[in-house]
Amino acid sequence: IDYKKFDEAAAVSQKGLSIFPGSRFYLWTAAESYKRKGDFNSAVPYYRKIRKSLKKDSYTNEYAYIKCLYKLLECYEALEDTLQSGKMTDEIFSLEIIKSKDKRVRKILKEVKQIKEKR
Repeated sequence: IDYKKFDEAAAVSQKGLSIFPGSRFYLWTAAESYKRKGDFNSAVPYYRKIRKSLKKDSYTNEYAYIKCLYKLLECYEALEDTLQSGKMTDEIFSLEIIKSKDKRVRKILKEVKQIKEKR
């Protein structure tokens, strides 16, 4: 992904997922590969799987969860799916983490607010 070889990254992640189904490492790689090459329709199912996996995990990193929701929001915005985009925005602002002082979280919240205000 860092070398902008998105097709190769997607292929490697697919191979990894065939060996380790449900691996967040490979799910993130697949999702990000498709998103960065502009194939948002292909990225969304991977982000949804990540979201579902993070939601089930009691040891979930809250930042990873909000980051996943934000990535989904970006995909829905690119696809001009205002219904799903609105749902992601609402879910993000309903999270307890929005009270966080973490700079990464604050940055995401600022960007989500800007997206919401554009609508």
